[in-house]
Amino acid sequence: MARALARKWLLRRQVEARIAELDEVVRTRTMEAKRAEEGFAQVFNASPLAQSIIALDSFEVVAVNSAYQKIFGFSVKDLSGTTPESFGRGLDAGRWRGLLVKLAAKEPIDDHPFVYQPAPGIRRDMRCTARALTVNGRPSSIWVIRDVTEQLRLEEQLRHAQKMDAIGQLAAGVAHDFNNVLTVIQSCTEEALLETSLGAIRALLEPVLGSAKRAATLTRQLLVFSHKQAVEVCPLEITSLVRDLKPVLRRLLPEHIELRWELPASVPSVLADAANIEQLIVNLVINARDALPAKGGCIRIGVGVRDFATVEETRHVDGRAGRFVTVQVADNGSGIPPEVLPRIFEPFFTTKEVGKGTGLGLSTVYSIARQHEGWIDVQTSVGRGTTFTIFQPVAGQEPGAPAEAGLHALGATLGSSGVKRVLAVDDDPSVQAALRLLFDRNGIDAVIEPDGASALKTWQKSDGQFDLLITDMVMPNGYTGIELARALRDCEPELKVVLMTGYSPDFFNPGSLALPGRPPYLLFKPFELSDFLKAIAAA
Repeated sequence: MARALARKWLLRRQVEARIAELDEVVRTRTMEAKRAEEGFAQVFNASPLAQSIIALDSFEVVAVNSAYQKIFGFSVKDLSGTTPESFGRGLDAGRWRGLLVKLAAKEPIDDHPFVYQPAPGIRRDMRCTARALTVNGRPSSIWVIRDVTEQLRLEEQLRHAQKMDAIGQLAAGVAHDFNNVLTVIQSCTEEALLETSLGAIRALLEPVLGSAKRAATLTRQLLVFSHKQAVEVCPLEITSLVRDLKPVLRRLLPEHIELRWELPASVPSVLADAANIEQLIVNLVINARDALPAKGGCIRIGVGVRDFATVEETRHVDGRAGRFVTVQVADNGSGIPPEVLPRIFEPFFTTKEVGKGTGLGLSTVYSIARQHEGWIDVQTSVGRGTTFTIFQPVAGQEPGAPAEAGLHALGATLGSSGVKRVLAVDDDPSVQAALRLLFDRNGIDAVIEPDGASALKTWQKSDGQFDLLITDMVMPNGYTGIELARALRDCEPELKVVLMTGYSPDFFNPGSLALPGRPPYLLFKPFELSDFLKAIAAA
């Protein structure tokens, strides 16, 4: 009996010890679960991304973190009992219920896009990622939500900038080839006008010459757009420039359009080409004028200063930190429709009637802003008007003298230039014909070759009996114009050189136009007869 009682006592002590052990395990695991829950809650609420927990058995919102409350403006109390059917805010209930069903089947949701509309006319692009989990034994899902509105806007700006750069390269090539064509039209027409005194013939030729000159203006705008037009920057105080433009801008507008000015006494100087900045402002004012209704409206022109501590503050793909002078042109006209807005800076794109615009106004503005290391921002609303703001960096230091200043020095007249024989080089047959006409018409002994290799052979055969080289800059068959000029200068250091181009110096690398001895003279296509003769005289 005593032995049986001892066994019972021992068994009871073992059971009690096991129960105590299990109690300790339960207590430990409960504390661990509590700490894990508290840790989860801390991480959940500390996350900078909006997060929510939605039950998968009832599809109700059971928890949201602080970032969610800040972004969407709803607390857990506000959302208690909320289901997809009561989400509202532009969200499709059927779509969200389908996503929750997918999660309940253990299928993940990754970077799902949706649009959130907190109020009429306000749109936010969002992305969400979700996973199924168990919360307090209840099947649930956790959602992480990102606002990507700004990211998508910057990505679109970057794509637009890349597209504009590609279009710019195309425009530069078109302008270069077109300038060759215009050189022939313009020079031959001028020669024909000199050859005839018949009024009827001159009446036919003069409109041709005028049209060629207008076409040359268009090609210059294309070169501005493509960043291939030279700019001569110097310190510029934009407020003074705008004040000087007041009479010009007023004459551009009919009387029923009000012109308002917001000009401070002065702003910091920028490094800019004054002519280009004037063109930028005029183009923006003309664009604003055309956006106003027939009954009139108001155009506001303002100058100011903005400081950005970070690139992100600019909210623009071309933006950067620093201090900037702003030029703003705003109108209260029709505004720009969303489907048109992405294309407004494309060359030749216009919504105006045929004959009422070239489509180069805003593309020129866009390129001038970027060429001056700035950017352009557009704010518009259909029926409420549009505001264009140009940002130009404040000048940090005074620029040195232009590196190519000596290229444009003009010398004596043709008669005293000492030019008796010319070697001319151009690969375009029509330009060759035009050059032959100009040389013959003006009594100049010249040999014309199609490329640098042929020109070099001609030089060697004639033992260098040439006073002047006139050559296109870009040519086939191994020699550029500047390379040919250097080779011939090595043979004859006193050889005069005229470089012809349909581009501008900005197309070439800095210093690429340098020659031993006297700098070459640049002749830009298309050129007038007087320019051609002046180049020969001044080389």
